Amino acid sequence: MLRWLKLIALLLVLVMTHGCGGVSKDTDEGDDGDSGGSTPPPDVGPLPPLDLVVEVANGFLQGARIAGTDVIQYQAIPYAVPPVDELRW
Repeated sequence: MLRWLKLIALLLVLVMTHGCGGVSKDTDEGDDGDSGGSTPPPDVGPLPPLDLVVEVANGFLQGARIAGTDVIQYQAIPYAVPPVDELRW
């Protein structure tokens, strides 16, 4: 009996997942889905350098460059007033 239930469950899963994506038979690796075909995007040149210190509405944020990359990471960004007194629970 348990074997039949497992078989039925497997068949249900297969039926429900049929047609839920997968790989298309007609693939064009250069096509990104738009009507433009496989034309590369225009070259806009290098991005301007980012500042490590940026000004926001409530002051300044200090960034740090991640070693070996061009990525600047900003941490400890305040986003809300802490719940105190009657605002806490």
